[in-house]
Amino acid sequence: MNKIQFNIPVSISEWHVEYKPLPFGKNRKVKHFVAYDLINQQTSFSDEDYITYKIPKFNNTVTIETELISGLDETYNFIRKYYVYKKKSWMSPHIHLNNKYMIYLPYEYNTETSTLFEFVSGKSKVIKKNDKLFHLVKGMQIK
Repeated sequence: MNKIQFNIPVSISEWHVEYKPLPFGKNRKVKHFVAYDLINQQTSFSDEDYITYKIPKFNNTVTIETELISGLDETYNFIRKYYVYKKKSWMSPHIHLNNKYMIYLPYEYNTETSTLFEFVSGKSKVIKKNDKLFHLVKGMQIK
């Protein structure tokens, strides 16, 4: 068997942000979806909520031992820094967490070519031996 199909959990949080772009302008209210990668512990904005991926597609799911609380702290700081440094908000933004949930993104790993295919985006990448995901997938293969 040269292909392993599995799910990777990702934390999605919905945030409401109110900020003032100019000193004499009105406050603006914006809604953001932010994805927190539990494996690499990276945060990024998400275009959509990916609510359809709440149920795992495959039987195998990568287990993560990271607490979601630290992920929420990193996500909050990610949004705050975005509005303070990138958007150059005139006043400190008011950031409120509205909703948080886990999604399970389906992946397929080819053991012969060491490539990982992501079903959501349709992209594939080569995984190196020093990558965290490589060791997690190898652990699944042994079971």
